[in-house]
Amino acid sequence: PMKVAGENLTELKELALELQEFSREDGGNLRYEFCQDTEDSTRCIFIETWTDQDALDDHSEKEHFERLVPQIEGLAEIARLDFLRYKDKDEPNVLRHRQLQALGINR
Repeated sequence: PMKVAGENLTELKELALELQEFSREDGGNLRYEFCQDTEDSTRCIFIETWTDQDALDDHSEKEHFERLVPQIEGLAEIARLDFLRYKDKDEPNVLRHRQLQALGINR
């Protein structure tokens, strides 16, 4: 998960929830959640599910994405973007999750 300095947590959370609200309205979005670790609230992650790569690409070009993501990344101590793809037994080859994670990568 993304690691956030305690003094930046409130601002990051406000931006993340705004991004979540807008992104849930984007075409092709099936799931968009900002989550915080229950034991360490400074560890956060976005969990996203999209119908396909085109929907994800369109989302990445939206005004709210281009405005909010750099601000969120600027508040994070550590941030990493990972794409996880898997085949769903009912929906083969569907892009299912995109996670913004920090896995010990220093910025």
